[in-house]
Amino acid sequence: MHVQAITQVNIGFRHVFSAELDDEKRSYLEVAFENTEHIFADVGDFSQKKGWCYRCQKIHRTDLEIDLLICGPSCKDLSSWEQKSTFALLTKSFRGLLHYIF
Repeated sequence: MHVQAITQVNIGFRHVFSAELDDEKRSYLEVAFENTEHIFADVGDFSQKKGWCYRCQKIHRTDLEIDLLICGPSCKDLSSWEQKSTFALLTKSFRGLLHYIF
């Protein structure tokens, strides 16, 4: 994981947020990275500048001020690319991420 790599090189950081749709993976993030301030479900919601935070159990603004954004590719099964629902979900996530950056 990216956070573990930063920890190994002794760079001070504040883990502001993570985003994960899958309940099981999100539960892992909550336990493994207990200092993460916010854990959102869908980065696609960032285009609306707010999202549900599972850590705080309420809606938070997502236009958080950060210095470095580390993100990885969506963990979707590539065999399902033909499915419109998967493509729509990936498009929503990508647009939310772009909106957050710009």
